Amino acid sequence: FRRVLFRSNDGRIEQGLQAVSEELQRVRQFGFSDSELDRARKGLLASYERALAIDPKNAPAYSNRGNALLSLHRFEDALASFDKAIAFDSKNADAHCERGNALQGLKRYEDAVTSYDRAIRLEPNYAPAFYNRGVALNALERYDAALASYDKALSIDNTVACATCHSAAAAPKFIGTPAMNVLRSRSKRMSCLRPVCTALSDT
Repeated sequence: FRRVLFRSNDGRIEQGLQAVSEELQRVRQFGFSDSELDRARKGLLASYERALAIDPKNAPAYSNRGNALLSLHRFEDALASFDKAIAFDSKNADAHCERGNALQGLKRYEDAVTSYDRAIRLEPNYAPAFYNRGVALNALERYDAALASYDKALSIDNTVACATCHSAAAAPKFIGTPAMNVLRSRSKRMSCLRPVCTALSDT
């Protein structure tokens, strides 16, 4: 669950990266093959590499590069890229949040929670950070804290609940945990989630 940022001095990098990002969204929307999607992800990564060659101190470009690496499951490389983004802009809440996602990919859940907490301190109403924090806490079997984090995310932006249920459907380890069972019962009140939650009820 992420946001994408662009910044440049003359606007050319911004326009080029935005075009690549829109193309990647089109690929996701219309269901191209995995190989085509993989090529699109690698193309996006190459665009960020070119942007950083032009402006090696561009914190958002490092953050976006990290996101591209995350999509390729290159978690160690992604972590290094987010660390670079934070080195150039320590108040970049997105970089802290995405750093947490890279740490989750490495199964370093405690460290991930710390990164999400830093993002939340910088941006107290950052719903994706609360949602991702809940995922990490659930992996640590800290269910009450996970539910509190999910609830906070929902109170800020109820669309993240869809991401929560869909993530649960995709990750069998979530199904049947106390956190998932309570979250599922709460989510049933939201019409957009009923088909997903019904499917979960049958597992």
